[in-house]
Amino acid sequence: MTAGGGEEAARFFVLDGQVVVQTSWVRWAREAEEAMGTEEWRVAYTRLEELYVSTVFTGIPDVRGVVRGDPEPLVFETGLFRCDGGGLVDVLGRWPSWEAAERAHALAVAAVREEQGNE
Repeated sequence: MTAGGGEEAARFFVLDGQVVVQTSWVRWAREAEEAMGTEEWRVAYTRLEELYVSTVFTGIPDVRGVVRGDPEPLVFETGLFRCDGGGLVDVLGRWPSWEAAERAHALAVAAVREEQGNE
């Protein structure tokens, strides 16, 4: 948002299938609310003993990518969570596309399995 409260700098995105589409914040908010609690914006979920890896579409670009000037908005996120309700352990990364998010999820799962000794 700009200092005057305008929307010029704010960017929001939704999914058309697996394709990222820029939209207004009003449409993003409506679609985010509809996707809440569904599988619609989930790319992948893998449980690994006491941890799980979850990769989701957020629709809001990661601010670090915006500051760096990344050409594509980083609107997918992979996180590592505790299964016991302990919450987020770590954000493993942000990605620009569904395909990149799928690849990153698979790599994160492999890394956690290796760390757990379950190659």
